[in-house]
Amino acid sequence: MSSSCMKDGNCSQYFPKKIQQSKIVDEDGYHVYMRRDNGNIVEKNGISLDNRYVVPYNPQLLIKYQAHINMEWCNQSTSVKYLFKYINKGYDRITAVIEPTDDGAS
Repeated sequence: MSSSCMKDGNCSQYFPKKIQQSKIVDEDGYHVYMRRDNGNIVEKNGISLDNRYVVPYNPQLLIKYQAHINMEWCNQSTSVKYLFKYINKGYDRITAVIEPTDDGAS
């Protein structure tokens, strides 16, 4: 309850997740990762934890960057628009206009 992710008595990252028998894409375009109910439980500081508390990770990125990287793939079109809005924003952009001259030359 004293973790930094706790907001109003609930985890802001929506843990524990639901048990899911296969990976699916929900109606918002987010992946819902498979979480098996295999009965394995670990007790940590008096709290019982199962697969609903496991954070998905990418082992290749973990090895390459030697750090935990929380990543989530999203297929939602509004998220893609949001990302590209900030990629194409900033002082490194230029606007150019090509206009014909009025000197009579063609």
